[in-house]
Amino acid sequence: VVPLGKGKELLSFQLRSLIQNGSEALKTCEYIRVQAQVLVDDLDDTILWLRGQSALPKLFYTDPEHRLVAAGAGSAHTLHGPGSLAQFPLSASLPSEFRYYGGERFDQTTSVASEWAHFGG
Repeated sequence: VVPLGKGKELLSFQLRSLIQNGSEALKTCEYIRVQAQVLVDDLDDTILWLRGQSALPKLFYTDPEHRLVAAGAGSAHTLHGPGSLAQFPLSASLPSEFRYYGGERFDQTTSVASEWAHFGG
C-alpha cells in the first residue's frame, strides 16, 4: 500500500515494465490487470483523485461502514442495455480480483422512473 500521490507513478512504472519486459506474455494473455493499492486519509482524497482522472467511465464505491473504498477510471469491459448482464455470464475463469461494478433494473418491463433516467434507466 502506497500513499495516494504515488499511485499514478507506480501504475506508470508497472505498465512500462510490462511493455518493455513482457512483450511475449502480452501476446498470449486475455486479461491484464494493473493496479496500485493506495492509502487514503479520507473519502475526500479519493473523490479528488477521481475528479483528476480523464478516463471514462469513472467509478466510486464504498460500503456503509467505509471499510471498503473502491475508485477507478476506465474500463476493460462494459455491458450496456437491458438484459446485457444475462447475455454475458461472468466466467469462472476470470481472475478473482476482477470486479464488475454497476447495476440493472429489477423489472425491465416497467418504464424508467424519472429519478433514475440520469443513470440510464
